[in-house]
Amino acid sequence: MAPESPPVPSEQLAAAGWRRIDHRSESLFRLPGLNVFGETWIYEDATLRRRIAAEGGPDRLWRFFFATELRFEPSLGPGGAAMVRPIVVRGARESFADELRERGIDDVERTETGTLRTEGGHRARTAGYRGRLRVDEVELPIAGWVAVWNDGSFRVAGGAYPESGIERWIGTDREFRTELFSLIRATG
Repeated sequence: MAPESPPVPSEQLAAAGWRRIDHRSESLFRLPGLNVFGETWIYEDATLRRRIAAEGGPDRLWRFFFATELRFEPSLGPGGAAMVRPIVVRGARESFADELRERGIDDVERTETGTLRTEGGHRARTAGYRGRLRVDEVELPIAGWVAVWNDGSFRVAGGAYPESGIERWIGTDREFRTELFSLIRATG
């Protein structure tokens, strides 16, 4: 059964000019005797897209943010979350790297791992990624982050953004990493 509303900071996203571009409900993977389903909401920074296009840049997705809520069938019993946590973390990281590649980002590599505290007080495991995106014969460095935590159910959130290169259309780059981490924290 799908949640009625996404587990995201909707007001924060709307105020910053983000819009939902996709919602997926899908089977993510199977383990012996266990099916893992994900409910995912994907957003883009529509304001940034419009600003760059208005300045003559490409009309494309520049920044995205997503949040996924995992569901297990049958439900995890006592101690089940601790048993599947390493599998969920590894799967989320691999899926995120694949998503970056599917979005046209080349040479995707994991750069670092760490933790952060969500606003709900949950400890999330994070992984950072870097890659390159060719736009108008120029390669832009792209950074992405994914975080995984358990707040009674597993949550995954993250996104990607250009580290530099878009200033030729809109002036100085904003603090995209800070904004992404704020969205991730607010999701938990």
